Amino acid sequence: MSESAPLPGGSLPVHEWDEALTALDASEEYARARDAQALLDRLDAALADL
Repeated sequence: MSESAPLPGGSLPVHEWDEALTALDASEEYARARDAQALLDRLDAALADL
């Protein structure tokens, strides 16, 4: 019997939860990196104006 977690309307196997959470972590990390790069770009532009 496969381990699964409850979802509304059904269940999802644990390995699929792991894959989904890994993808979510990666997308959050990408968003943080994108935000950091945007901040660096703004700082670079501000320094260029000095």
